[in-house]
Amino acid sequence: MGKFGRTKAVSDGVDTPVGISEPSPDAVEASRPDYMETDKSFWERLWPVIACGAGLFSDGYLNGVIGSVSTMLSTIYPTEYKGSAAQRNVSAITFAGTVLGMLIFGYTSDKWSRKWSLFISTIILFVFAALCAGSYGYHDNISGLFAALTAYRFILGIGIGGESHLLTYRVSNY
Repeated sequence: MGKFGRTKAVSDGVDTPVGISEPSPDAVEASRPDYMETDKSFWERLWPVIACGAGLFSDGYLNGVIGSVSTMLSTIYPTEYKGSAAQRNVSAITFAGTVLGMLIFGYTSDKWSRKWSLFISTIILFVFAALCAGSYGYHDNISGLFAALTAYRFILGIGIGGESHLLTYRVSNY
């Protein structure tokens, strides 16, 4: 007896509910709308895919650029940066923000809308990427620079998590 009171048939070691079968490939193909019968032109369908691809590229770039930035910081500030907690934090904090961003924007996309959640995460991404590029410490304090960069990278990670999570769904709709 199955979980919901149905008996299951076992064939080739795979449990399948009795009376339910997979649709044939011909039936699946027949249920899809014809490419030429849609109201949108080729470019109207392709543009969102290109835009989502560019967004995912920027997410990957912002994740990967910290390696070069870390190398530059260790060259500019050899005694303050090399081996410090800032070196570990600046490189790793974005991942924590990405996970948090996926959770937050996964919830908001279901609660409100994917479009506005994607818009907000993109704004976060733009603003905090610019703040990361121009981060500095108060009164030229080097440890303040590292703290600001770490905080900005964390919030940037939230934007990356929301955008990469939502762009994947968006591109799959086209």
